Amino acid sequence: MKNLLKLLILVLTLNVSFSQVIYKKVSSEILGVKRGVKILLPREYDADPFEKFPVLVVLDGEHLFEAITGSTEYLSYWEEIPRCIVVGVTHGKSQDRTNDLKYSELNDLPIYESASFFEFLGKELLPYIDENYKTSGFSMIAGHGDSANFSNYFLLKQAPVFNAYITLSPKFAPSMVENLTTRFQTLGKSYFYYVAAGENEKEEVLNSVKNLESASQVSDTLNFKKNIIKESSFYNTAPRAVAPALDFIFDSFKPISKKEYKEVLLEMTGSPTLYLDEKYSYIREVFGVKKRVLTNDIFAVAQAIEESEQYEHYELLSKIARDNYPEMVLGSYYLAMYYEKIGEPKKAMIEYMNGYGLYSVGPISSDYMFEKAEAIKADFGY
Repeated sequence: MKNLLKLLILVLTLNVSFSQVIYKKVSSEILGVKRGVKILLPREYDADPFEKFPVLVVLDGEHLFEAITGSTEYLSYWEEIPRCIVVGVTHGKSQDRTNDLKYSELNDLPIYESASFFEFLGKELLPYIDENYKTSGFSMIAGHGDSANFSNYFLLKQAPVFNAYITLSPKFAPSMVENLTTRFQTLGKSYFYYVAAGENEKEEVLNSVKNLESASQVSDTLNFKKNIIKESSFYNTAPRAVAPALDFIFDSFKPISKKEYKEVLLEMTGSPTLYLDEKYSYIREVFGVKKRVLTNDIFAVAQAIEESEQYEHYELLSKIARDNYPEMVLGSYYLAMYYEKIGEPKKAMIEYMNGYGLYSVGPISSDYMFEKAEAIKADFGY
């Protein structure tokens, strides 16, 4: 028991040192009251004044906020997802939550208090977060049960304010699946929809999730994923479903995997270097995050160039390496490799020499660059 307490204290201490949770009362003219929110800023939020972060708005913030922040902090630590600003919206008493999330029995749309809550989220809370924090322009919303249903009303708008939807154990309004089916036909590639439920949940929940998966097939562009979690109920589905949801939304953000290397880089007929450039351009354009190209991704592309013997692609790879790591040997090394492969040994020797004195990366050291230059010099008598 003592060891468990020590572990919990350690975890709490690490969370405090790595991130900041801010408790706010956001004034709302629409609601006529101040609404409580919990805001988690990622670790080292202030380290780079120009860095921007995706935003994840969490409904049912009383119980869902911590389940989600644990996953965002853990996955971003390993660079599987970008660091995110997480905003938990609290609902207060049970009746207040009911008022926030209810819908009309006539048309299944928000009514009275819930219509005001809907307007507050889109017209006041999100602008407040954008004005006061370093947001990237990519926003997500997560809900559980009734709040999962409510989050979908934003997707039904002509211009949705959220790019990604994490829908956990949804208790859909009667016409929600039908409305989403129609909406899915007009959504583009920049939208993500993830829905999860436990296999032990009510049959109506499971059926609606399955019907929604069928509805998603009308779209060739929407990024959609369904997840039925084994041996899971309504109460433990949410914490088990969040990490897979984030993994799905930010799949392109992750480093190049062994599977991606084998099935994409080695199989493509075009340039693996151009694929790398487009991968990071996508991250910047869709998520609004400027991510420095990982050295491991550069190594993966270089290996693909070697295996496919497409040596001309070393030239662009050297530029990518130099732009991202000007202090390291990579840029000079790959440009030298390019010159060697196309039969320009003198230019290769000069580039190897240019890399001497720069920082080493893995097996490519400054001394190795000097040795390569000396070898070419000896072979060709320069």
